[in-house]
This record gives sequence, C-alpha cells and structure tokens, in this order.
Amino acid sequence: MKLKAKILVSLLIITSIAGNARAGSTKLRGWLEDKLSISATGYKPGDTRELRLILDSKINPVMSFNSHLYGKVFLGEDVTDEKYAEALIDRAFLSLDFSKTRIRVGRQRLAWGAGFIWNPTDIFNEVNLTDRNYTRKGKDAIEMNYYPGDTSEVTCLVTFSTATLLQCDNLAIRGKTNIQGYDITFSIISQASGKIDLLGADLAGTVENLFGIRMEQLYDINSRRQDLSIGVDYSLNEYIYLFAEYSRNELNYYDLLKNYFYIGMSDTINELLTFSAGLMVDGNPLSMLLSTNFGYSLSNDTDITLSLNFTTQGLLNTHYVKLRFYF
Repeated sequence: MKLKAKILVSLLIITSIAGNARAGSTKLRGWLEDKLSISATGYKPGDTRELRLILDSKINPVMSFNSHLYGKVFLGEDVTDEKYAEALIDRAFLSLDFSKTRIRVGRQRLAWGAGFIWNPTDIFNEVNLTDRNYTRKGKDAIEMNYYPGDTSEVTCLVTFSTATLLQCDNLAIRGKTNIQGYDITFSIISQASGKIDLLGADLAGTVENLFGIRMEQLYDINSRRQDLSIGVDYSLNEYIYLFAEYSRNELNYYDLLKNYFYIGMSDTINELLTFSAGLMVDGNPLSMLLSTNFGYSLSNDTDITLSLNFTTQGLLNTHYVKLRFYF
C-alpha cells in the first residue's frame, strides 16, 4: 500500500507539472525504457521498466529550475521472482546564473574527475563497473561555480546526507585551469570533520596531437593512502575510438579490489548502428569481464541496445536487450 501511495503521489506531481507548464518557459521531456535481462543460464528473463521525466523551467533571465522524476518497476523472474517498484525525485534544484557565477541549490548531479571508468576524486557517486552509461544519482548539495576566465573555474561545494536532513557530509573546493592545452584540476575535501581530509588532482589533454592522456589522484591525509587512475585514448579515425585505463584503489570507498585494468573501443559503423566493447581485468584473484554492446537507432526518438557480458565466473554472465523511447 505504501508503494502504491508513493507511485500515486509521483503521478500527481507529474500531472501538476505538465498542467502548469507554460509554453516557451517550461519544457517537459524524458524517456521510457523496457529492459529484458537474463542473469544466468537456466533462469527466466527478467523484465524491468523505467521512466524518467525531466522538467526544465526558465523562471526569469537569471533563475531556472530543473527536476527529474524517476520510476522503476521490476516485473519478476530472473534470479529472483520478487517484484518491486520505486519512485523518487532524483533531481530537483534551483539555478542562479550570472555573468561569471552560477549557484545551484538542491538535489543535483555531481560529476568530478577526468577518468574514463574510474574517478577517484568523485567521492559523491557509486562506481558501476558493468555499465559505463549508467545514470549517476542526484546528490543534495549547494554548489557555486565562479568563472574568472574562459578556461578557468573555481567551485565551492557543500553536500548533505540524504538520510538526515541538512546534515553536512562533505565540504569541497576545486580549482580548474588550462595550461598549454592540458586541463588541470586541484581539489580539497573535508568530510565534515572541520579539517582537510582529502586532496585531489586530475589532468586531461592531448600529447602532440597523437593521443589523449588522463590522470587522476585522490590522497587521504589521515591514512596516507591514495586512489589513482591513469588512462590513454586514441582515435584511429573519425569512427573508431580506443582507450585504456589502469586504476589503483587503496582507499576502498566502494568495496573494490585494489587493481583494475580496462581496455575498450567504440565504433560508429554507420549513422544507425554502433558497437562498443570493453575488457576489464582485476586481481586477487584474477578475473575478467568482457562487455559488448550493439546499439541501433530505430527512429529519431527510439533506440534498441543488445548487451552481452561474459565473466570468468560463468554464472555471473549478464545479457540484456533494452528498448528506449525518448519524448
């Protein structure tokens, strides 16, 4: 009954937003997705349906509002036949944009770091090693960005715990600039201790117009341990893109192993068909994950994806077909 009530409330919110949207100042968009998956040989397919509604509202030349309403329904089968559903406000923030300053207040998407797969300096999001395109969840925060120049940026950030209202869990300052074509970022993070706990840095650029390089590091002052990622990328031509990345994980924020290596590629076969693949290797003990994805555009607003994933532990193989409709 509680679940049905949450879904009903979310539908009422959506209906109210849509009914009060003003032409030209408010836009409602989103996507609907149906995902049929099989987690292991012998299990029946599992069916998951997701809906994301995105509201963009321009209140005046300075102020705007953005919100994401997210709903998910699992219809059973797969490894477990337990059915469930969830509905939540994934993002809802007010933005104030001035000539050189932007302030955002509310639940918003935070994305720090320059890495492909691993972002040590992004302590605000969980790591999804099986889906590079997963949507990062919103984080309750107050963020202020100041742009002193075309390639420079200073960010002040306060994040709050979602479990306890207005309980600060991170204070952070980040500075970003560009030197000789390389984007360089430094960050200082205090985890509500009142002292500096973490120091971060990342670098991204192109070496002699031949290949790209990305480096990222997070250092814990208290434990004197660090997380590190180093990656390179290369465009073989305008269609084929290659990249590789190594990650050293000592801080273990998300229960990861210590060493990871990833090599991947993407290929735009034609205007409608794309292919991507990646091989991830980790140690202690040695295991591998091979992921392949085929994407096809059925129309301007409809995509279908076939994903095949294989591991050295066969029972952990996961495959799915995903159909997404944009509106």
